[in-house]
Amino acid sequence: MKKILFVAHCLLNTASKVAREPKDGAKQEEELRIAFLKKALDRGVQLIQLPCPEFTLYGACRWGHVYEQFDSAFFRSHSRRILAPIILELQEYLS
Repeated sequence: MKKILFVAHCLLNTASKVAREPKDGAKQEEELRIAFLKKALDRGVQLIQLPCPEFTLYGACRWGHVYEQFDSAFFRSHSRRILAPIILELQEYLS
């Protein structure tokens, strides 16, 4: 069986992240992201991108939110709904 890694949406698509002012850690974050992806690819790991609940709920033109704003029954329901096909995919890989 091939090695499969499910990764956060923004790890593969940084355009989906909320735009923010460049900070000192932004360059280091990008370097770490690239190093991680190179290591995974060099080791033959297959990457599967998880859906981004914030992007699929609010779209690209959104602002930063805090934990309390996502701590709602509606957001959890939305997250479960978009994760359901991924769970089926994972089960298929395991069967």
